[in-house]
Amino acid sequence: MGRIGNRHPLCITDLGEIFLDLSSDEMMIVSEKPTSMGRRGSMVRLGSIVMHVSEIGRAAEFWGRALESQYELVHRDHNSATFFPKDGPGVVLQLTERNQMHLDLNTDSLEENAAEIKRLESLGARRVDWPYRPDVPVMADPDGNLFCVC
Repeated sequence: MGRIGNRHPLCITDLGEIFLDLSSDEMMIVSEKPTSMGRRGSMVRLGSIVMHVSEIGRAAEFWGRALESQYELVHRDHNSATFFPKDGPGVVLQLTERNQMHLDLNTDSLEENAAEIKRLESLGARRVDWPYRPDVPVMADPDGNLFCVC
């Protein structure tokens, strides 16, 4: 996944790629089939870290200043903020007032996504019912820590 104009990639789901459209500050689904980047071994990579914060304004100000040389704030609303690396692909930092600290593991296609879910299950992860985003596969590691595979 990569930037397309003012769109920043967030996740791949059964519906297609989900992008944040910077021109309207809205999330959009692009149903074009993504292409694989031809990685060897595991197809999953750390896509984003989602941190729970108590006050989005204060947290966005702090992290914006703390990471200003490497990250830019690309989205902010009443309960979330998203920072992308300035120099292209890399780990995204998402702040949210919702209590859902977790990692997002990204793949490049629905086929890779399905294969990674099976691989992670074979390592001891399990699927978790997540009513807030039923389109995104949510899993738990053997200790119960949540993560998404998208």
